[in-house]
Amino acid sequence: IPLPTFAQHDRVLIRYKKTKKYFPGRIDRFWADGNFKISWDDGDWEDRWKTAVDMQPLVADRGQASYEVGDFVLAVYRFGPWVPARIDKVNVDCTYGISWVDRRTKDRTKHASELNPWQGPRPKVPKVVKVQLTPEEEKRKHYEALLKQHGVLSGPFKRLAADANRRLDDL
Repeated sequence: IPLPTFAQHDRVLIRYKKTKKYFPGRIDRFWADGNFKISWDDGDWEDRWKTAVDMQPLVADRGQASYEVGDFVLAVYRFGPWVPARIDKVNVDCTYGISWVDRRTKDRTKHASELNPWQGPRPKVPKVVKVQLTPEEEKRKHYEALLKQHGVLSGPFKRLAADANRRLDDL
């Protein structure tokens, strides 16, 4: 998939440094070698030299866009940065269920105005390796979670926590 093309004064979403967070800005200048000088909407003067790989076009009429399950997008995370995500569900109320590419677990329902279509090569999705626990490990993990939930593993209950850990070792 080819990279999108850009022109001077285009509104874009720009990756900040080497993170997976994108913020809005504008292209000030561009050179034939593929380098761009950008200005951030918030006025920041850091990290202003970019290449096309670091930018996504900012679609003006985002609220009118429609997406399908499996589409990659940039989505606003909690009123802050734009983060790569994938559409998991199309809801009847014109919202979308998404999964964040970096595995965030909160703020997963978005209106079309909070989404921007992804253009160019797909973002890299980290592989999840699920570790199979033995029944004893499952039991220990559940018991530790209960102790932590009730505050036994910290504070004035450290001696009780040590006794609980000894009992866990005996399982």
